[in-house]
Order: sequence, then structure tokens, then C-alpha cells
Amino acid sequence: MPTWLITYRSIGLGHALAQAEARFGAVDVLVNNAGHGYRAAAAEAAAEVIVKAVEDPAPPHLLLLGSDAIEVASDTLDADRATLKAWKATNLTIDFPN
Repeated sequence: MPTWLITYRSIGLGHALAQAEARFGAVDVLVNNAGHGYRAAAAEAAAEVIVKAVEDPAPPHLLLLGSDAIEVASDTLDADRATLKAWKATNLTIDFPN
């Protein structure tokens, strides 16, 4: 069952995501509904995107809704890429010779 995080504020999104991951593990669906007066429209748009993703024959592994969600995920991926690059040589030392 996927873990959802739905937020109505942009401020503190990274902190909210970290708390959710600490409590529930990986967050599968992150909905940023920080419309400040446009919440109904944002919720409706999010619902449409979620339905489209679920009905797609090749749904995305990660569905990011809203610019904050994309920014947090991008920052996380950048950090993961940096770690991979920094540790690549060390990690490859366990490979068997060809």
C-alpha cells in the first residue's frame, strides 16, 4: 500500500517529508496542495493527475505534484548522485574480476 504525504503549506515541506519518512518509511505519493486560497482547485487538479497516472499503462514510479515536491525530490536525487559518485570507486572494489 503506498504511503501518501499531502501538504497544504510550502514552508517546511522538507521537514514534513523527513518526519513522514522517519515514521512511515519511503513516501510514495507527495501532494503539495499549497494553493493559499486555491485549495479546491489544487485538490481537483491533483486528483486529475493522480487518476491519469493510475490509468496510464506505464504509470510513473514517482508522481510529484507541485513545484515544491519536484524541488525536494530533485535535491534528494542530486544528493544521491553525489554520494554515488563519491563512493563509486570504493563500492566497485567488491566486484569479482572478469
